[in-house]
Amino acid sequence: MEQNPQSEASKPRKRHPLEMPPRASAPPPQQPPPANRGVLHLPVVPATLTRWLIIINTAIFALGFLSPALNNSLWQFGWNYAPAVLQGGEFHRLFTAMFLHGDVAHIFVNMYSLYILGNTVERVFGHMRFALVYFGGGLAGSVLSVVLGGWFTPSLGASGAIFALLGAEIVFLYQNRKLMGERAKSRRNYLLFLAALNLGLGLISTRIDNFGHIGGLLGGLVLGWLLSPVYLLRSHPDYAEEQKHIIAEDINNVDGRIVGLSLYMTAVLGLLLVGVYLAR
Repeated sequence: MEQNPQSEASKPRKRHPLEMPPRASAPPPQQPPPANRGVLHLPVVPATLTRWLIIINTAIFALGFLSPALNNSLWQFGWNYAPAVLQGGEFHRLFTAMFLHGDVAHIFVNMYSLYILGNTVERVFGHMRFALVYFGGGLAGSVLSVVLGGWFTPSLGASGAIFALLGAEIVFLYQNRKLMGERAKSRRNYLLFLAALNLGLGLISTRIDNFGHIGGLLGGLVLGWLLSPVYLLRSHPDYAEEQKHIIAEDINNVDGRIVGLSLYMTAVLGLLLVGVYLAR
């Protein structure tokens, strides 16, 4: 049977897949415009005092560790002991106890905590404000310890002062929450959890001076509220405006906080005087 060429030609020829014309490529997805970002300049200082405190505490512990007789003398002279402070008037113990530690675990945990918290707080607070928080909060911890703690239970360690740094950083993160956003909120919640955990452990352990921790934390919260940097953003004067360089300017005038600091010290010393009176 003869095929009809005309009818064959009239049929559309199927293309091989390789003969198909290339499909038009889809347009690339629209990318969001780049964020309007800038460089934030935060005024910070090196954590010099923190390093020196770690060195001094570690050196004192090492000397006592190498000489048990010297260690015993240091404890007898310097630890925080209610009868000696409130009845004997040995008020130096309220400070010297911050530089004494019981064992290797005690010094390690405290110095590690001081390194972590001190490096943050001193860098943003500055040396002077950091010293006021550390020693002022540590003093509050020592006073609360001798007034409300065990009468015949001596205490020692830098943990009261370290709790003060923790409280001060919590206040700093809260006061600058709008600037630092979710990261500051996450860090603040972590510090609150850490404080609650340690205070909870203090309630179930007879070896932990929980009143010293509470006093240090309260002192740090108050001193942090008085001394914490409060940042205001403005254009950096050394860069053109289109370069988006922003400087965080601290608007907390510490000189105007003298009254608040005086009231704080009056409250701490007043509590000490109450303890002295009750111990007669």
